[in-house]
Amino acid sequence: MTTDRTSLFHLPMSSQAYEEFGLLQDALLANPLSAEPDNWAYGWGQTYKSGQYYSLIHSHILVPTIYKWIWKSSCIMRTKVFAWLLLSDRLNTRDLLKRHHWNVTDDTHCVLCVAHAYEERFHLFFTCNFSQRIWNYLQIDWSLGDDIQSATSAARREFGMPFFTEVVILVYWHIWKLRNGIFFSRNTQPLANGSVILFMTFLCLGIELKLNIVMLSWLGLMLCCNTLYR
Repeated sequence: MTTDRTSLFHLPMSSQAYEEFGLLQDALLANPLSAEPDNWAYGWGQTYKSGQYYSLIHSHILVPTIYKWIWKSSCIMRTKVFAWLLLSDRLNTRDLLKRHHWNVTDDTHCVLCVAHAYEERFHLFFTCNFSQRIWNYLQIDWSLGDDIQSATSAARREFGMPFFTEVVILVYWHIWKLRNGIFFSRNTQPLANGSVILFMTFLCLGIELKLNIVMLSWLGLMLCCNTLYR
């Protein structure tokens, strides 16, 4: 192997290439060549594991806590992915369709509230009067933060129950299903005129058994004290 490493590159080098060349030289000096055969080993042990490799190459990425709550929740995968889309601003609300210049419809108002406000994700799931009635009934307050992540962290602390994430994810899901029912089928019956008991029972259908019974007990207690639809 040639000792003149500059002969391996096209000259003259750009400033960026020269800087990277210096880093390469430093790395080679820190690891001098020897006559011994190379010995390759994994950073976590002698056996290759795809999970360990995935963790290693993504270890530098700081994942927001709210996303960890989603993936560790007891909800089924479909609703977990839906919540991730919502929090990542990838849900096809009318606002997103307009921003992407997908002219599906000229109508951009929210179909769930009488104010017919502009439909964007924060309004649809948090500030719409229909959504607020659900959150108020569940005693979840979203006014304690400036953005979704800080508001969720504060609401979780105030809620004080171990199934906060499951409740929130499934409320997201059913608000979206109701919205789509009105938008695509002009159907206002499932939740708008349905009983609160049916709605709250639906929430528990997407929860694994270990929290299902606890949540049903909590909902039953709340049903004795509150009325969602007046």
